[in-house]
Amino acid sequence: MSVIIKSGDVMRPILKRQVKADSIETAAQRSKIFKDNLSRFFVHLYASIYGGRILKDPWGNGLSSSSNGLSYHFNPDIVRIERGRKIYTEEKVTGTRNSKISASVKQSSNNFSELLERIESREKPLSMIEYALFIYGPRSLNGLQNMGTPSLVKILALSQKRLLVVPLNLFLYLTFFSRLEIRNQTSSKYYRNSQEYHSIGSGILTKLLEGTPLTELGKNRFADSVLEYLCLDDIEVKKSRTSPIDVHYRGISTIEPFPVVKYFIPEGKYKRFTDSLKENHLAISQALGIRDLFAEARDTKEDLDF
Repeated sequence: MSVIIKSGDVMRPILKRQVKADSIETAAQRSKIFKDNLSRFFVHLYASIYGGRILKDPWGNGLSSSSNGLSYHFNPDIVRIERGRKIYTEEKVTGTRNSKISASVKQSSNNFSELLERIESREKPLSMIEYALFIYGPRSLNGLQNMGTPSLVKILALSQKRLLVVPLNLFLYLTFFSRLEIRNQTSSKYYRNSQEYHSIGSGILTKLLEGTPLTELGKNRFADSVLEYLCLDDIEVKKSRTSPIDVHYRGISTIEPFPVVKYFIPEGKYKRFTDSLKENHLAISQALGIRDLFAEARDTKEDLDF
């Protein structure tokens, strides 16, 4: 197992100061701050491992896109450049106690359409979208939302961690194994009343963390054509460990090495997936149950031209 080594191995997260919960309003604010800080901690951790630039909060990151007149928001957490190619990373985090990864259906639709837009624009080299899925802590770890920010940082730094990295096509495949949930979002940082989420269970995540070949994940459950369109057979896997990382936040706490399982599309095979996505995006989006904003925009444009 190789070791991922970054120069410096230092992490300086930028988080929000927690507030006291002495009313219903401040309790809701406290929950928002905790969720934001939890996500930002692991965004900084991923950037400490692989490098890249952490983007601002979604509504201010300057990556609002328009698919031929149909607006949507492309809101990745990190962008880095490898061999001239932009790699956009979406971070997701869950505790071992919950061990389910949640992803909004809207975000999946946005990312799906963003890559189609870039394919259509003939961007070279074509960008990639990946997902960093963190699982942290023992099952007994709870009550983090009641901690002040320095204490939260220390607990997160010292807790057990696992990281699963998957490319966009594999993440889309994982939504086949998910349960669709509608959640109240009034305590989120975006102040939405509700939103649909894919909730990806711990069973499939555990198999991937073990490096299980994708052909053993239940391939026969779905139409062979859809799986072929996603080009899952081209995906490879690599296991590694991080080096120690010192976290500087009102003191120093050290993140001990933890395992990383990374699934990726080899450089020479990426075009096969993007060609397939361009040709079969309607069938893929219908199977996934997500909106094909790219196709909707083209239909709207054709109607207006008519």
